[in-house]
Amino acid sequence: MRFTFPDIDTDAHPKASRQAFNKLIQVIREAWHNHNEALRPLLPPPLDRVLDFNFQDSPLATVRWYLETRTLTLLLWEGPRLADEYFPWYLTYHDVGMSPATRRLLAYLAEESGDDVANHEIDLISLDAAPVYVHRILWHTDFSETKELEIRFRRFEWEMGPQSMTKYSVYPQDNVGMEAIVRT
Repeated sequence: MRFTFPDIDTDAHPKASRQAFNKLIQVIREAWHNHNEALRPLLPPPLDRVLDFNFQDSPLATVRWYLETRTLTLLLWEGPRLADEYFPWYLTYHDVGMSPATRRLLAYLAEESGDDVANHEIDLISLDAAPVYVHRILWHTDFSETKELEIRFRRFEWEMGPQSMTKYSVYPQDNVGMEAIVRT
């Protein structure tokens, strides 16, 4: 992650340290905002909207990996806005490339319900004839190898699912391609 906010319990520190920490957070937020605004004109319309999404604390419900087409779909829950109502977001990446560590983390997240997003960012890696984008997602997880999912892709689409649903209306058995994700 290029724009990671330190996870520090500031209450346990003196006032001067808390103030310095708050200044650091402000500098990181400003750099992240400036990066997104410079990147926005280079992104295709479905992807530029993701810059505005706040997935913080959104749990991962389902992972679908289709090896033959290199297509990955993540179902994230946003909410609750009202009592126990969550809004499903389907993020679909096409022509996906992932490192072995990313694939292992994704397989782990698919099996461990309850892990949620700490932060996320979009970036552009290549402006060749077919641009390559990256979506980095930092997770609140106990997975020991890495906490950052880095998905490289060429095309992207998203959709908000049907009207709000309860968080548990999709189950881990809805995951697809988990065996293939750890083998490839």
